[in-house]
Amino acid sequence: MSELAGDEQRAVVNVVPRPGGDILEYRLGGQSYAADRHGIAAMTARLASMYRNNPGLSVNLRADASTHYRWVEPVMQAVSTAALQSGREMAAARVNLVVVREE
Repeated sequence: MSELAGDEQRAVVNVVPRPGGDILEYRLGGQSYAADRHGIAAMTARLASMYRNNPGLSVNLRADASTHYRWVEPVMQAVSTAALQSGREMAAARVNLVVVREE
């Protein structure tokens, strides 16, 4: 699940892992975004729209423990950029990093 049903205060971005620390894609709100500049730009636009609707939005960023940070940082930047692009004074980038460990 990429957005928590009934919880408009929170969005979840999943970093979908591949072996070796790379990723397949990002997921937000049931949509997949490529791990390239176009995908990140589209995800940023979606997040900005979410911030316009709810400036108190908090984003949970879920990533596998083996995922390289170079794939996590673009999401953090996208959240920050989206809050600014939303045009809402009260929008503040809030990111909770959730690390998922393989069992």
